[in-house]
Amino acid sequence: MTAEKIICVEKINAERTAAAQVKGELEAVRSQLRNQETLLSDMAKLKHDLDVAIAENQRLSKQVEGPSKKTIPKE
Repeated sequence: MTAEKIICVEKINAERTAAAQVKGELEAVRSQLRNQETLLSDMAKLKHDLDVAIAENQRLSKQVEGPSKKTIPKE
């Protein structure tokens, strides 16, 4: 191999190494994004469940209280 070819091969190997590092970083970012999407989805479901529970609690509270209570005047 000539010196010029050796330099080209070294440059190619350096570029391949750099590309592999970038690919690894991108895969890590994708993984983090998937985790965040899962967390957001879980949070949305929890918020929905909480809203349903609050509404049910309010409905049950109204049943327990019954019709509005009027105060009886003291004599």
